[in-house]
Amino acid sequence: MKRVALIFLLTAILSFASVFSSVALAGHTIADALNALSLQRDPGPRWAFVVMADVRHFMPIVPSPVFERAVAEINVLRPDFAVIIGDLIFGYSDDRAQLKRMWDAYFEVVERCRVPLFPVVGNHDVSKPMHEELWRELVGPMYYAFRYGSALFLCLASDEAANPGMIGAEQEQWVAAQLEAHQDARQLFVFVHQPLFIGGPQTRWDAIHELLRRHPALTKVCFAGHHHVYNLLPERDGVRYVICGGGGSETGPLPEAGDFHHYLLVSVKGDAVHWAVIKTGAVEAEDAVTQEQAEVVRRMAAGIGSLQAVHPRQRDVVTLTLPITNETDSTIRAWLRWEGLAYCDKLDPLDVSVSVPPGEAKELVFSLAAGDPEKALANLTCLVTVLWGEGAKSFTVRRPVRKMQVGH
Repeated sequence: MKRVALIFLLTAILSFASVFSSVALAGHTIADALNALSLQRDPGPRWAFVVMADVRHFMPIVPSPVFERAVAEINVLRPDFAVIIGDLIFGYSDDRAQLKRMWDAYFEVVERCRVPLFPVVGNHDVSKPMHEELWRELVGPMYYAFRYGSALFLCLASDEAANPGMIGAEQEQWVAAQLEAHQDARQLFVFVHQPLFIGGPQTRWDAIHELLRRHPALTKVCFAGHHHVYNLLPERDGVRYVICGGGGSETGPLPEAGDFHHYLLVSVKGDAVHWAVIKTGAVEAEDAVTQEQAEVVRRMAAGIGSLQAVHPRQRDVVTLTLPITNETDSTIRAWLRWEGLAYCDKLDPLDVSVSVPPGEAKELVFSLAAGDPEKALANLTCLVTVLWGEGAKSFTVRRPVRKMQVGH
């Protein structure tokens, strides 16, 4: 009886700890993050954190799907905490009610995060005094510092309403005081939205860099965003500089130049600091593919037959057929799109969706008109996207045209 009672007590304690942890991590303010971090045990010599920037969407009230995905991936990776370096919302509005709706949309996403999340201000968040008032009311101070393990973290404001695109004199004095007070920090991590370190003297960054240079920390890294790219800059006087602004906003067309959505997983091991650049969408939970799912997907994919072309009875018209057979216990719902239409004059029907119940089969028929049918078919591919799992998931199979059969 005592053993049963003990097991019940332990279960209750663990359940309470789980609930308490969830409550502690819920929230979106700087104070919430600091409180949650204070409840974590000493990290020891090995720990990790995530850095991302520019998570706002181009539509003012709509959260970025890329950012939502990144938060889900952070919950899989479970670093000690995460930092978002500015441009959390679209901003640039004089309508306080509209701005609050933007913040509510952002908060709805970050409150899903299962690790403490530290926000840093960006130019989209604050561009005038009213925005700064709202930031202080909803998020917290414009700049702040915290300790974790043997590291000092400085979260700076490149976009104070009175000092846009620069570090003001008061903030510079605050940075100097923080560095002086934390001479024992072995790692120094600085976060600033705009990469002031690549600007001119008007940014006043040279004074900040000199303060960083003189600090005795063994590792010094400054992370920035604003530019929607990943770029690692040359080390300067022992300070490493990196731009990582691919957190969810629009990016350019050249991934080789850093134009891709991403976040950083920074690992600290003793005095060594390294980071991985993770392209958003690359991290999955452990149950991403179960055996049951794999079997269902393979059977559905096997039911998508070959795309067959029949020699035209008319000179420039080809008939295409695509059979779909469903040997699973779930309805196959699919929609079709095409690649390689450059040499096709007309493909009918062009947009097709189909539903095939369990145990049934359907044959889709298309008519292709082209001046050179052989050339058109050689470049044509049908992409069949199958929805499954109550429409929540999908996969796509490619079906190029098989060799022509002779029509009768």
